[in-house]
Amino acid sequence: MVTVGGQKMGKSLGNFLTLRDAFEKWPPMVIRLFILQSHYRSPTDFSEEALEAARAGYERLALTFANVEKQLAIIEGQKEQLQSSKLEEDKILLDLVTQPTSEATRNAIEQAKSRVRAAMDNDFDTPGALAAIFDFARHVNPMMVRAHGGTIILQELKDIHDTFSTLAGEVLGLRFERKQESTEDTEALGKLVRQLLKEREQQRKGHDYAQADKIRDWISLSDVSVKDAAAASSATLPSGFEVRTDADEPWGQSQKPAHPDSQDWVTDD
Repeated sequence: MVTVGGQKMGKSLGNFLTLRDAFEKWPPMVIRLFILQSHYRSPTDFSEEALEAARAGYERLALTFANVEKQLAIIEGQKEQLQSSKLEEDKILLDLVTQPTSEATRNAIEQAKSRVRAAMDNDFDTPGALAAIFDFARHVNPMMVRAHGGTIILQELKDIHDTFSTLAGEVLGLRFERKQESTEDTEALGKLVRQLLKEREQQRKGHDYAQADKIRDWISLSDVSVKDAAAASSATLPSGFEVRTDADEPWGQSQKPAHPDSQDWVTDD
């Protein structure tokens, strides 16, 4: 049952929303994740805030999956180059790339599969299955940060990719398809990056620079460059748009070009 503010959604009450109208505002996969967050026997309370939270959650998973795919393509290409090289250091690197999946990742994969299986066997507990997938993503994200500046095992990436595809895709029906970036995609990424920048500023104010560096590295995985300043932090998205933390309004509103000849945009103060 779907409710709005605790009241049953119904045409007679005038508080209903058709799927066609919902799809105009939120992608189908976001709505799917929103529904999966509630057990089918429990009421699902609809609100724009809840859908936006589901959008943020979906984007975190989609970003993790995109980073895995990106690193997988890089390492596969790197393996081909290393195999054709006669340099001794490249042979050493090839041995590293072609090692078996680490025990830590094997354990994380088995734990994620076990938790999802147990949740789905427990009266189709989709919230529990989702929690297991998000926890698995938290294990993967630091690995993608390390891979961004170094080397990661190819088989490990393949196993991670297959696990995401099976648990999120085949079990829960969540798809993380790459598509041409639209204005809505840019705004969604901008909002997520701005939230992470604000969290990073709090870590820096608390002198937790190690955690702040981890957040910066995680943001950079999406080809976003971070710049720190005394007044505020900012980040430039792949589209050329700029996100700032000192804006009073949410990112994506009241935008203006930073310069007539520039693609960098900032939010009005």
